[in-house]
Amino acid sequence: MLAAPGAVITLPGRPAWARDWVSDASASFFIIGATPAKDAAPASAGAELRFVKVRALLAKLEGEFAGREQNRQNSGIGQHHCHLCNLTATISLKSG
Repeated sequence: MLAAPGAVITLPGRPAWARDWVSDASASFFIIGATPAKDAAPASAGAELRFVKVRALLAKLEGEFAGREQNRQNSGIGQHHCHLCNLTATISLKSG
């Protein structure tokens, strides 16, 4: 990968598996609505590029994937820190 000298690249990720084990038809009440999938795979992946503690670029993708449904959310963040005035400016973009 190409990066500026002193830059740090971080690549976090989180895979998982979710299973609905509870199917109790003998409950004393019922909720009518969409039935969730029995098996789902929630996952997230991202990338962070930090330049010498002054600027940073972050991108993240989160989702839950099942047989008949998919949910996704994307986000991106840009940060700049000014040492003279000790302020940090942040720009955030999200879609989902």
